[in-house]
Amino acid sequence: MKLYHYTCGHAASLIRVAGWVVPHRQIQFPDKPELIWLTDLDVPEREGLGLTSYSLHCDRTEHRVTVSAFAHDVWPWTAYARERGLSRAYRSLVEDCPGVMPMHWWVATVPLPVVEVTP
Repeated sequence: MKLYHYTCGHAASLIRVAGWVVPHRQIQFPDKPELIWLTDLDVPEREGLGLTSYSLHCDRTEHRVTVSAFAHDVWPWTAYARERGLSRAYRSLVEDCPGVMPMHWWVATVPLPVVEVTP
């Protein structure tokens, strides 16, 4: 399965050195497991992937990280949210923004090895 993690320049340099993308605490879900957000879109759709950076000062579509993931390492976002019992109120924080495409979102709770970082 080919999945991508989009990130800014300073995070991409750390990912290159580490050789892994690791899960991080999610401010919108503070009491839930740390996650890696992924997508099956090989070209970033800023609004659709929630990478608008309205509250950040970096471009989270600057670099594309291709990861190696097995089916048991990742979940489609909608299945993960349902299986973990995330309330509709929680899910609406990320799913109800204009133009988002949760059907292209995937998540992982374990570190994933990097295949490639571009550009």
